[in-house]
Amino acid sequence: MSSDTVKVPIVKLSNDNYHEWLKHCQLNLNAASVNGHVAGQIVRPTTPTNQPDWDQKDARAQSIIFGSLCREYQTMVRDKITSKEMFDTVKTIFEDKSSSRQVALQTQLMNFKFDESKDLVQQFFEIQQIAKNLSDIGVTMQDQFVISKIISSLPLNARYQAFKESWASVPSSDQNLPTLLNRFKSMEQDRRTIKIMKNDANKNVNKAFFNQGGQNRPSSNKFKKMNDFKKKTKCHLCKEFGHWKRECPLNPNK
Repeated sequence: MSSDTVKVPIVKLSNDNYHEWLKHCQLNLNAASVNGHVAGQIVRPTTPTNQPDWDQKDARAQSIIFGSLCREYQTMVRDKITSKEMFDTVKTIFEDKSSSRQVALQTQLMNFKFDESKDLVQQFFEIQQIAKNLSDIGVTMQDQFVISKIISSLPLNARYQAFKESWASVPSSDQNLPTLLNRFKSMEQDRRTIKIMKNDANKNVNKAFFNQGGQNRPSSNKFKKMNDFKKKTKCHLCKEFGHWKRECPLNPNK
């Protein structure tokens, strides 16, 4: 191997990076001109005088493969005689694992639903990570498919329906994951702001009622009934339960 050969950085094989490892390993084997030995295309010569050169190149291939394995997988190939045997052993182990992992990840992706009680942006990253994990094991994941899955996984209520309609109006050339993420960040920020403003408004309403004295002070029973009724009705402005439009923190005329 010439001294100016470019080596690809070694990626150590672990339980969840087989396809990344495979690509890096093959690049290093090609750079060392020994991929034919690993693939079984260049077999060991029967002529004794030609065997040392083949053995030397196969040893180079074994070194590349063995050096890219963590200790757990080094143990599994330690007794193999040729680089092809080593490589085939690793492929057999991980291609069987990949099939099971693919089914598990696809099921996880199919069943994913956003939880309103949790951070929307964090859940956005969770579904994106599932898609990345599928890509890492060789399943093609187009961005538009991931986007469609994210949008369809949102809760079925008025607020998120408005978000879906707003996204549908975005030019198709701008419908990409970074743009969608920015919109999720804005939606999560608005959600937090509304929650804070609602809490503050409810505190002020409660304080106003209980600070009233004499004949203007409503009975606690009447106040409780009104609050119970509000919990069952939806604000016509922000579409949240618990208050009416005239009390809504988002009402500019409030």
